[in-house]
Amino acid sequence: QHQDSRSLIAEAVRTAITGIRLATHGEKCPVVAFTSSVPGEGKSTLAINTAIEAGRTKKVLLVDADLRKPSLAEYLNLPDEGPGLTDIIAGAPLDICLNHSEDLHISVIRAGTIRQNPLDQLMSIEFRHTLNMLQEKYDMIVVDTPPIELVSDALPIGKIASGVVYVAKANDTPIGMIKRGLSRLESADINVLGVVLNAHDFEKASKYYGEESAYGSYGAYGYHTGTDGRS
Repeated sequence: QHQDSRSLIAEAVRTAITGIRLATHGEKCPVVAFTSSVPGEGKSTLAINTAIEAGRTKKVLLVDADLRKPSLAEYLNLPDEGPGLTDIIAGAPLDICLNHSEDLHISVIRAGTIRQNPLDQLMSIEFRHTLNMLQEKYDMIVVDTPPIELVSDALPIGKIASGVVYVAKANDTPIGMIKRGLSRLESADINVLGVVLNAHDFEKASKYYGEESAYGSYGAYGYHTGTDGRS
């Protein structure tokens, strides 16, 4: 589905990318992180689709920074095991941790060897140096992060990224939970690029969210897509 440039999802993602580009205008290699409140809201699917669409015209890297429950390798039919982000942070050579998709025209770094201290790794100076090094090699970096309601891993990533896209599943995620997640990002002085309202149904939204449906409570950018609910 994400490979079909004429699909509704592709069109919605192109609209989101336009907003991201406007918000990161002037940056040589923007780093865009995706998070959500809880699993199952479609953040990984949106991150993948964003990388693929941007990869049609730019040199793009997709990074799985959900070190607790990585999923990008499975979604992209890559081997489940192999070196990745955690190994680069620990000093492994980049070339053995990169995966290239000729069909999708993107590069991918899987989560890598599971460690006991993922938050410490993401808060380390080595992680910052890793991102800086990767920015020298790509035009855009898309990072999939864990849900913010469960763990704090998205915060150190968002702090050094160009900004965060917050994914919420329409008619499912309580508006209070969304506000709480956005408040955590804002309290950490993290740039929120926008909110993607996933699997949106306008008729149901007016009943579920009431006056806070559609764009009203989501700030400068609000995007609506019809992707599935994978996290």
